[in-house]
Amino acid sequence: MPCLNDPPNGGLRSPVDSADVVGKPVKPMLEELDTKARSGSLIQSVSFIGDSALLVCYSLPEKIKEGLLRGKRDMRYDIWQRRSGKWTTIAIDLANYSPDLKAAVLPQSPYPASYKMRCENGLMISVEELPVPVYGKTWEQIIADANAYLADNPSRVSLVVQRWTLP
Repeated sequence: MPCLNDPPNGGLRSPVDSADVVGKPVKPMLEELDTKARSGSLIQSVSFIGDSALLVCYSLPEKIKEGLLRGKRDMRYDIWQRRSGKWTTIAIDLANYSPDLKAAVLPQSPYPASYKMRCENGLMISVEELPVPVYGKTWEQIIADANAYLADNPSRVSLVVQRWTLP
């Protein structure tokens, strides 16, 4: 019976022999392992967002190219709902909101989701390092204000609460 460690069948390769790492500096090895470990998608969290709906948050290996989240790992979301005793997808591959830095923040503007968020009773709750956005200001202004504040004051965080609406 084939097992996961049988390379001819495409399973996992044998563990790295300790001789492969003896005498090598630790930092470059960790950097290489980090690159390899982050080369695939990874489920970050699964949360209930309603009585019968799940939010699956996963990261892609690619980085976001534009907006507020530029340079961060691309987070995507799937929504699954239980209907007639079966789990079915009702939304797949939803992209995280990465607003343009020059965009004005409006009351209806969503806040970019965090992989650290928690969902409870239809609410998405996360603790963020940026201050709560001020309506009418741009993200660029909000970040500049936060940096100016943090230059002379202790770090602060904001509690962001948003309500989920299912598609």
